[in-house]
Amino acid sequence: MILMFLQNQFGFMPGRPTIEVIYLLRDLMEKYRENEENLHLIFIDLKKAYDKVPREVLWRVLEKKRVNNSYIQVIKNIYGAVTCDQTQGALAKHFPIAVGLHQGSALSPNLFALVLDVLTRHLQEDVPWCMIFVDDVLLVDKTREGVESKLELWRSTLESKDFHLSGSKTEYMECNFSSNKSSEGFVTLSDQVIIKYCMLRYLRSIVHSDGKIDGDIISRIQIDWLKWRNASGLLCDRKYHSNLRKNSIRWW
Repeated sequence: MILMFLQNQFGFMPGRPTIEVIYLLRDLMEKYRENEENLHLIFIDLKKAYDKVPREVLWRVLEKKRVNNSYIQVIKNIYGAVTCDQTQGALAKHFPIAVGLHQGSALSPNLFALVLDVLTRHLQEDVPWCMIFVDDVLLVDKTREGVESKLELWRSTLESKDFHLSGSKTEYMECNFSSNKSSEGFVTLSDQVIIKYCMLRYLRSIVHSDGKIDGDIISRIQIDWLKWRNASGLLCDRKYHSNLRKNSIRWW
């Protein structure tokens, strides 16, 4: 069974590693820096994304994606559990769970990606102006007003299906590559001002508003050096069998 996603989804897609999103973003930033044109970026964070997926929406999405009925039934069986409350040592009446995906399940990211693909298909612009890694959404525009308008469309669409954006964790970055003064305006989400960052971590990489990659390189060197220091005691100890050291190197 092959499920078709729009090209905007990079999460757990064969042949589309995480680094591809970073490369596409940096390539766009480099081009606009050379042309001295500004970019505005919004990094959307969804509140408890997996916990907010209504089961009925999930079933309709699977049907719309033309998933085989036998597969849908298997998934329904997996999610067919019930629960109950315990009060003063007694169990209350059982009730079905009608919302949420299983945390830690290898199937959950794919199910969520399917739901997000169907609900926001009409909002997803061409790559790299809109890129998604499972539930991490990146919106890009040439103006602050433009990216704020996109953010509002995503908010209204997702909230209509009981998904909510986190105003405290959604992030904004202005890449002022022109000779003009930085914008004094701000981006809001439901009347909450989104914090503007000059540097932030995105998909395990460091993104700078000036488009440079020095900070990311330094960060990666420090992380790898720390890993080496933690493992060097074992790797360099002659008391350990050589096969054990080889396995440790392979794991590292």
